[in-house]
Amino acid sequence: MRAQIIHTFEGFLSKEKRDGMAVLLGSSGELGVAKVSELLQERLSYLKECGLDGLVVNVGGEPYLEDEESWELLRQGLAAARSLGFKIWLYDEKGYPSGSAGGLVLREESRLEAVGIKREREDYYLAPLYEGTHAERNYSERRRYINLLDSKAVERFLAVTHNRYKEKLGKDMELVEAFFTDEPSLMSVVLPQLEGPQGKQIPVLDPPDPAVKVLPALPYSEELANLYKQRWGQELLAAAPQLMRHSQKPSAEKCAFWETVAMVYEQTYAERMQAGCAALGTKLTGHILAEESPFANMVFHANPFRVLKHFHLPGVDLLTNKIDDISIFGHKLPLSCAFLNHEGWIMTETSDFVEDRIEGKPASAEQMAAALSYQFLLGVREFTYYYNIWNKEQAEYRWINQLLARMCGYAENWKYMPSIALYCPYESFWAGYVPASTPLPELLEGQPEFVQQTEKSILRLCDKLFSQNQQFILCDESSVDDLGKRGITHLVLPEAPVVANAVVEAALEGRVSLYGGRPSLVYKDGELADCPQLSIKPLSELPAPEFPQASDLRYSAFQDRRYYFFNPSWEVKALTVEEKAVVYDPAADHKLQVEPATVLTISGGSGLFVCFGD
Repeated sequence: MRAQIIHTFEGFLSKEKRDGMAVLLGSSGELGVAKVSELLQERLSYLKECGLDGLVVNVGGEPYLEDEESWELLRQGLAAARSLGFKIWLYDEKGYPSGSAGGLVLREESRLEAVGIKREREDYYLAPLYEGTHAERNYSERRRYINLLDSKAVERFLAVTHNRYKEKLGKDMELVEAFFTDEPSLMSVVLPQLEGPQGKQIPVLDPPDPAVKVLPALPYSEELANLYKQRWGQELLAAAPQLMRHSQKPSAEKCAFWETVAMVYEQTYAERMQAGCAALGTKLTGHILAEESPFANMVFHANPFRVLKHFHLPGVDLLTNKIDDISIFGHKLPLSCAFLNHEGWIMTETSDFVEDRIEGKPASAEQMAAALSYQFLLGVREFTYYYNIWNKEQAEYRWINQLLARMCGYAENWKYMPSIALYCPYESFWAGYVPASTPLPELLEGQPEFVQQTEKSILRLCDKLFSQNQQFILCDESSVDDLGKRGITHLVLPEAPVVANAVVEAALEGRVSLYGGRPSLVYKDGELADCPQLSIKPLSELPAPEFPQASDLRYSAFQDRRYYFFNPSWEVKALTVEEKAVVYDPAADHKLQVEPATVLTISGGSGLFVCFGD
């Protein structure tokens, strides 16, 4: 699917086309039913001619989710989209981060707001998590956020959002394939102050209180506190001093706390969101906050694998079309969850936000095509765009979307074939994390040295394996036992002091061979123990890449000896095919059979499919 995120049909109808067409909504904002229908057909036909086959929409109006005229316009828009064959996803929030339903969840039940344990000098107390967090510091709207560790808050969000769509759309819900959720997270982390891009003001629903100090904090909920006491026999608030203490020595108490957070987060948020969407006959899709950094994964989500594995279609957010700035780890994280769960692929929310809104120069068609083709290499099969369609040439947009349609169509049902897993030792982050009022990314600089080392090692290994064309995924403690089901027996460990006991058991039982770093401690059931002697091989003994001659290229390997080779540079690169193969060029839509020793050329920012054998 190649889908445009348009959000509300009100906003969609009021946009100007690049060819100079005037704004179509009059100064009064009023249009007759016939005129609205005509405009919907015209605008949606324009998107169809751009090569798009999907829409990501949500109801508009004020108040959000409660304006009857906006519901009627949404129904008209869906009817027009249906007549043109569009696939439909519903965006589940008024902007982002998803969860607050534009403020409706907290409007009547403020007790459902995110709260945490804050530290002020030697005082530890419970307080709302808003000022200084992603809820207050984002580009969408400054708005208080719900507690994702509170099942009642998540159920309320589902009730006022997802169930409202079901109530208002009736049979039209049959058109909806998925609910798209955007950047949920725990709000116990400080982020930098933001200004609107290009001087624009960020909307404010809940004015921050300047009297509230931005302080170090830990996530909290009654459900978390109850489970923590049940498992470890201690009141959570009483444990806070130890959990916030800075030490260069890994802490079992910190591991126990964050493991409990991961368990509760999965139960109260991920499982309920999955079930809520499934009950309406839809999939759960979207992406979490801060996919690109393992350390940020932990501080925002405790363990993102336990969240993303409940997404039917997990995804990634791409804010730039500069190939060198595209995060490999950020794509491998959701892809690994999808692959381990059901050998699936991922979605993307892609834009040229950095180029267009920050730097003032939209990405070119060539940059867009290269970035999207690169994402295909990294496992994306469902493309949703936040590009400003009105500053793109229709012919260029169509060319890009036709290219992606050919790529996805040609490789439909191809199965990815990784042979290696890179372990993400969130236990090492848990064991050392120190909350602070320092914003990300500087927050990492104040962490114990072993936490910083773990972050650097994971990202370095991820980039190294990728640059060497090793076919790999990521895994965590909850997915180690799933590796064998997918035929993966090589497990790479970063330089990190703590791993879960599941890694040690898998190695001692011969289910995986270990490579790389040597952990010193093992975490299990609230305790840290010395790591037993393990056979750990050097990285040089990993299986060699299949095509050493393709070192200037990047490729993905699929079942039945099928490959996609991509050129990440802007220079033409050559690939020598050593045996008979079928080659498909998606840019030219041309397939040919080649003989052994054929030299293929691949233009910068593009790729070729190569299939060996019958």
